[in-house]
Amino acid sequence: MGLKDIDIQGEYRSDRCNLLQDFYIPCLEKAKVYDRAVGFFSSSSMASVAQGLTAFIRSGGRMRLVTSPKLSDEDIEAITRGLQEREQIIERALVREFEQDFEQIVKDRLACLAWLLSQAVLDIKLAIPKKISSRGIYHEKLGIFLDSEHDYVAFTGSANESSSALIANFECLDVFSSWDERVQDRASNKVIS
Repeated sequence: MGLKDIDIQGEYRSDRCNLLQDFYIPCLEKAKVYDRAVGFFSSSSMASVAQGLTAFIRSGGRMRLVTSPKLSDEDIEAITRGLQEREQIIERALVREFEQDFEQIVKDRLACLAWLLSQAVLDIKLAIPKKISSRGIYHEKLGIFLDSEHDYVAFTGSANESSSALIANFECLDVFSSWDERVQDRASNKVIS
């Protein structure tokens, strides 16, 4: 049983379907690898997909996430002047983000995130602009589910990796399956190596 066994649509819109129940959780339950590139990540996404995440972990699944940190003007200035190490600035920005949201974050979600990282189920990389003085951030929204049969589903759209995006926001996902001859080229172009 793999991704081909799911009725995959070409598009999912939150006004017509439930992104979690109709797409995200079924794909996660069948996947062995989940690659995700987003502008923003929140541990709240873990709680939203608990059902699919449990099956994913039990099957030995691995998740790779690329996301953008939030850097303040002061952080950018310090990096530009070279007064502090780049990693220290990024670490401080992440700590500040967690401190701001701490009251909203349930301890179980943080424990889940810590466990996923400690067990190497989840690998997180931060996307930092080459020109740190640039005001832009890494804001791509791309995902790929790969199963044990080497079939994959690639998707792009407006959703970040957060419970707001998966549950509350109006979002749209365009989906490309590797076995669908009409979109095979689009699917293969999305694969992260």
